Amino acid sequence: MLRIGEPSKGPRAFVPQRWLSGLLTGYYTPRDIAPRTGAAIPARLLPALNILFPAGWPFVYQGDDY
Repeated sequence: MLRIGEPSKGPRAFVPQRWLSGLLTGYYTPRDIAPRTGAAIPARLLPALNILFPAGWPFVYQGDDY
C-alpha cells in the first residue's frame, strides 16, 4: 500500500547508499549499520528492521557480486 499525504511524524531510519546493498542482501544487519557514519537508525526501529531485513550467511553467494 502506498499512502500519499502528510509525512509521518514517527521515527525514521536512514541508511546511506554505501551500506544499502549489504542490508538488502543480508550481508549486514541493521545493528551492524546503525553505528556507521551517516546512518541514522533509532533503537526502537531495530526490531522491525531485523524482521524486514534478516541476516544471511555472508560467506554464501548472494548475487551481489555483479
